[in-house]
Amino acid sequence: DLSVYGQDDWRVNSKVTLTYGLRWEVSPSPTESNGRDALAVTNVNDPAQLSPASTGARLWATTYGNFGPRVGFAYQPFKENEFVIRGGFGVLYDVGNGPAGDAFADSYPFLNGRSQSNVPFSFVPPSSSSNSATPITVPFSVFDPRLKLPYSLQWSVSVERALGSGQSISAAYIGNAGRHLLLTSTLLNSNSDFRFIRLTNNSASSDYRSLQLQFHRRLSRRLGATVNYTWARSVDNFSQDSAARALFRSVNSEAERGPSDFDIRHTLTGFVSYQPPVLFASGIPNLLTRNWSIDSVFNVRSADPVNVFYAVPTSFGFLYLRPDVIAGAPFYLNDAAVGGARRINPAAFEVPRDLRQGTLGRNALRGFPLSQFNLALRRRFNFNEDVTLIFGAEVSNIFNHPNFAAPTGGDASLGTRFDSGNTIHWNPTFGQSFTNAARNASGSAGSTFGANYYPGGARTVKLSAKLEF
Repeated sequence: DLSVYGQDDWRVNSKVTLTYGLRWEVSPSPTESNGRDALAVTNVNDPAQLSPASTGARLWATTYGNFGPRVGFAYQPFKENEFVIRGGFGVLYDVGNGPAGDAFADSYPFLNGRSQSNVPFSFVPPSSSSNSATPITVPFSVFDPRLKLPYSLQWSVSVERALGSGQSISAAYIGNAGRHLLLTSTLLNSNSDFRFIRLTNNSASSDYRSLQLQFHRRLSRRLGATVNYTWARSVDNFSQDSAARALFRSVNSEAERGPSDFDIRHTLTGFVSYQPPVLFASGIPNLLTRNWSIDSVFNVRSADPVNVFYAVPTSFGFLYLRPDVIAGAPFYLNDAAVGGARRINPAAFEVPRDLRQGTLGRNALRGFPLSQFNLALRRRFNFNEDVTLIFGAEVSNIFNHPNFAAPTGGDASLGTRFDSGNTIHWNPTFGQSFTNAARNASGSAGSTFGANYYPGGARTVKLSAKLEF
């Protein structure tokens, strides 16, 4: 990959400052150092005619017109600097080649073999002899030879107003439009030579809009605070670009357009710090009551999306499809015996007879909101100008408010259909929550930190000591 960029700042006058630049990106498709390259293809617009390209062809042609301009400004209309207007716009390209790795690791010809159904199990391998006309049944990851670099258009406008010497309020409008994003679709039995095709092209897009409000007070007169509110809306075709999740996608990319997996409409967060005054002028009471601080962090947000589906097993993983909606049936049921006292109603859906995405939209349902308040009490001991010892007690979720995770994974699956008919093996735990939001967040993030470091868990008390020198 090659990136070249230049940037300049220009102070037009005492009120206006401009920042502008240009970035150029070149990102060719990857190749294998010993010549064992993944197979490029032709005729991707007609899956029935899709076939390997000539030997040595690249997965996709390199594009050279990837110029990303960006510009920003700051405007102070008054000399007192109490009122500032900022804005910016930029074009940013994504040079990540991660999806191309699947073509070298989990795809024909590097992945080979065949599958058999409804035959007696045996440890004796099948005969290695095969007819050259036998279709390839292992996954085949292919790319549109006209693939372009994904890019996003990002813009923002903000207004900040000072309230005295130590406080300020600000409002910002932020937008992001992702275009030519990578989307991998799964095609089954659409080609006589390749029965399992994962096709990646530029058919995905995303749109994000948000209004962000903030109040900030610097630590003054023993009190400091920051409070943020965000209203946001994010929609896309799919929120991940890994071929491992390709089976969640349909061939019609517009049918997949819906709320993003991370679409949270309302978020209120904040931090408050207070240093109590010293109640006594001298003596032991003075030592006991000085250098204390009380801090609080709070996090309140609306519910996250839930994607309801049912599973159909294939030779290489599951095919996940959404069900049809039964008109008039409620999506949710109140049930005091389950987490959050609410579950998704399985009787609101039915499984289509054919392999297709149902009438239920992607991420059409919602889980549970989250509310958590943390409180910390700290005492500072100043031994001299260079050495300080701080003892603290922190209480996460001080009110012990239960925050349940949205049904995800198997809990969002209606069940599994093992035959070509409409018979489905129903999932008895469908639509229920079995864990709190913190454990679910720590698991999905893949972090080595425990659930106590994420919002949404039970009340937790932590004791700490910090030596500064």
